[in-house]
Amino acid sequence: MNNYCSYYHAHIVRKDQQHVVSVLKSLEYVCFDRTLDKVSGLFEIFVPESQEKTFLKIMNYFKKEGIVTDMEKLENRLIMQEV
Repeated sequence: MNNYCSYYHAHIVRKDQQHVVSVLKSLEYVCFDRTLDKVSGLFEIFVPESQEKTFLKIMNYFKKEGIVTDMEKLENRLIMQEV
C-alpha cells in the first residue's frame, strides 16, 4: 500500500462542474478535488488507493454522459515535490 493518493487531472464541462463536485463530495472519502483552471474546466483529484475503483466507476459514468471530456492519471505532484 502506497502512502500517497492516486492523482488525476480531469476536464469537466463548465455547466456541469458544480454537479460533479457535489456528487464527489457527497461520497465521503472517495476523493479530494480542486479546480486548477475554471475556464478550461481542469480539475486535479486525489484518490485514496482504497477508493480508486469507486472513483473510476463514477468518473466513467460522467465520461459516458459527456460531462467529463477527458481524464488522465498522473504521477502525484506531491511526491514530485519531495525530491
